[in-house]
Amino acid sequence: MNYITKKGGLLDEVGYTESTKNIPLGFELKEIEGLTFTMAFDMPKEMLQPIPKMFFLKKPLKAFDRTILKHKVETNQIEEVETQGTFYDVSNTHSVDFNVFMYCMANAKIGTTGFYLYSWLKHKHDIFRNGYDVSYEKLSVETGLPRSTMIQYLNVLKGYNLISFKFNQEYYVINMEDGDRMATTYYANSYSNFYEEPKSFKKMMVMTKDSYSKRNDVVVTMEQLPF
Repeated sequence: MNYITKKGGLLDEVGYTESTKNIPLGFELKEIEGLTFTMAFDMPKEMLQPIPKMFFLKKPLKAFDRTILKHKVETNQIEEVETQGTFYDVSNTHSVDFNVFMYCMANAKIGTTGFYLYSWLKHKHDIFRNGYDVSYEKLSVETGLPRSTMIQYLNVLKGYNLISFKFNQEYYVINMEDGDRMATTYYANSYSNFYEEPKSFKKMMVMTKDSYSKRNDVVVTMEQLPF
């Protein structure tokens, strides 16, 4: 934890936090000004208790100000846009229960990678309330996880019921064109639904393309015909 949170540590280095002694003493939510803080450095020194030499606060910089990358269609360029932080604008943000973090860290099979994957799916499920439809290939690109590693941790999350899922096709057909496949839908579950021990879960059946084309249980409606 020291490596991550210490002064000049990882979070400071990447610009997510700042180590400071300027402690917030109070806050107020005003109709026009919005959220405002009363800071220690704004008060007379004689009114403040002495701060120990080794004591400091981690200021969450992204909560106050953020730089967002936006794509300008006209010039096809990416530009940086300064905006208010998450204390002032919570759109396109998500929260993860701290119990989830503790649960993942206490389980060696889940760990940081599993927590990261759960958090990503939680973020997407917050946006797509009916579940997030995504293929293995797309999810691997989005998360930056190698496909095999991602699948391994998806299975762990499913086993411990951190996530639920729904298959949108009955079979995984080998050599089927990507455009003909239907992505699986994923849902992030609440901490209260997690399992203490992993349980088995339904897996998609696999079928060759020739066998799939010879099935006699395929029903085609008039609306599906191309003519």
